[in-house]
Amino acid sequence: MKKFQLYFIGLLLGGLALTFFTACSEDDMNNSIIPEHEQELDPTSVTYDFDVWLQENYLKPYNIRYIYRMDDRAISMGYNFIPAKYENARDLALLLKYMWFDPYDEAVGTDFLKTNAPRILHIIGSRALSGSNEVPTLSEGGKKINLFNVNNYDINNFELLRTYFFATMHHELTHLLHQKINYPREFNELTNEKYDSNWRERGGTDHDGVVNSMGFITKLASSTAREDFAEIIAQRITMSDEQWESVLKLAKLGWYEYKLPTNTTEYCSYFYYENNKSDGKKIYVSSKMHQGYKSNEAGDTLTLVENDADVYQKAVEPIDHEEIYDKDGKLVRVNHTDANGSRCVQRGSEWLIIDGKGKYIPIYVYPVEDEDEIEGDRMIEQKLEMASKWLKDQWNVDLEKLRTEVQKRQDEFKADPQGLINRLRKEAGLDK
Repeated sequence: MKKFQLYFIGLLLGGLALTFFTACSEDDMNNSIIPEHEQELDPTSVTYDFDVWLQENYLKPYNIRYIYRMDDRAISMGYNFIPAKYENARDLALLLKYMWFDPYDEAVGTDFLKTNAPRILHIIGSRALSGSNEVPTLSEGGKKINLFNVNNYDINNFELLRTYFFATMHHELTHLLHQKINYPREFNELTNEKYDSNWRERGGTDHDGVVNSMGFITKLASSTAREDFAEIIAQRITMSDEQWESVLKLAKLGWYEYKLPTNTTEYCSYFYYENNKSDGKKIYVSSKMHQGYKSNEAGDTLTLVENDADVYQKAVEPIDHEEIYDKDGKLVRVNHTDANGSRCVQRGSEWLIIDGKGKYIPIYVYPVEDEDEIEGDRMIEQKLEMASKWLKDQWNVDLEKLRTEVQKRQDEFKADPQGLINRLRKEAGLDK
């Protein structure tokens, strides 16, 4: 009987929040698709050239079989699968070789993957669905990884490929490595009280800011320590500098769970004072509610903006308050009045509050206090330092050197994805 450990990856693709999970099995692979002897290739087959390329570039140097003709014996009968399209399976093999295998060869050497990588990559065309959750990979016993949804991969959507395939491969390899030599026990204690089996529900679907502030690189990382360890390595290698800095920025923020009248929840990291309320009521805002924020020169306050224009303080109706709250949340006297004696000016259907000089008052926002007792950015960096040291000390893998090789190839891919795949096909003799 197969025993599966499940984990989910929260992912935002094309504005849709998708939830995935990967299963790592302790299966003994009784239904093995590993042949006892090297299989003879058929020169008359239309896929012969690709099969020869796989033999020369996967099997011989790494002892890894890339199986793209779906084998029912090797997959769970709880799913309805369809085989991968030849063209997609071919292109994925080329990309994995260039984006995953080659960087390890450059940074560590070919023997590393030959010794430590899974023995089989099983390529399947369709998705694997379990309820509302999608399974991008099934990793079994450290010997085989099933990669799903290959028929739907989009060469122009790098983030989809990064999450489904490239980051997943680094993540799974990390599991294989720590099964041989365990990572430091101290890692388990860094955020031990913050792990949660209901991690999929944390922080909504906008981004991972809530878990970032707890010291986790992704929602998946907040499930268990072993997933946390694998994610910090996989995400560091494959995230761009901009993505990494964005995570650290979100990790510095506090977050407020705000219930909307529609009974939905927003997680807000900023608030503003409702100036026409004498009590200075706090109004929480999230990135979904408005376009964003722009900083003043000092960087100590942010102005709320929507469609590149300032969002101004509004009043329900013309008011004649003598005092309103300023950008520092302090009551200040308003001396200006318009021709009607009001301290508001009507613009269209809105009444906008004006300051002592008759200017509209932009909405200034302030950060929510961080109350999780963890400096999220520093915790993420501490975890990365610990994981990097483990890779170097135990496996002689320089994480940053490996990342440099990966990022170089990712940048090339993002600049011209079709040009890169065309070049790889031509170099492999598979462009006909």
